[in-house]
Amino acid sequence: MKKLFILTAFFVILSSDCQFSQAVELNSYGLKTGMNVSNVRGTIFKYAPTLKQESDNYNTFTFGVFTEFALNDKFSFRPELMYSVKGYILEIAQTNEIGTFLGYEDWIARYNFIELPLMFVYSPVDNIILKPSFFAGPYGAIFIDGWGKYGNEKQNFRTKYLNRFEYGFTAGIGLQYDQFTIEGRYSQAFTEPLDYTGAENYVYTFLLGYSLKK
Repeated sequence: MKKLFILTAFFVILSSDCQFSQAVELNSYGLKTGMNVSNVRGTIFKYAPTLKQESDNYNTFTFGVFTEFALNDKFSFRPELMYSVKGYILEIAQTNEIGTFLGYEDWIARYNFIELPLMFVYSPVDNIILKPSFFAGPYGAIFIDGWGKYGNEKQNFRTKYLNRFEYGFTAGIGLQYDQFTIEGRYSQAFTEPLDYTGAENYVYTFLLGYSLKK
């Protein structure tokens, strides 16, 4: 009986997979690269609340690959695999031993991630030269490495302070011309990159894509 149940379950899964494969068609695949305008939202240093907590944007880069599967004539599913650099710049006041203000020094934090965005795409029209699309979906990311730089001193973020995984949400718009696409998107993390910070990453990304399958 147990063997019969396992065999029946196997054929159900197999038949479902075949039906899914027939319903979903590989629409395109290709490459993407672009610029990240990155920052954080929240309390940067939880254990030093008197420090300035308003950071500036850190302009970085991202690149990767994508595939897109057509679900019907207007909706598609697009997983991506991206290398993405995030971070922020924080100005910290400098004083001498008697408390005289000397100016500001930048603290630069940089985080390197491998990201897997899972985008659901809506393309309202298909019979014009510039085809618009709207997309949104979750993403997961693995922290690869990172560092903080203050003046001439640079330190790697130690493993015990790292949150290895980040997840969040992404939404944006795109325009496609032939095999080229341009995109603008916003990503908001729901997790903090380091244990001693209470701030989450957010990124504005501008991408240029090229489809290897039209």
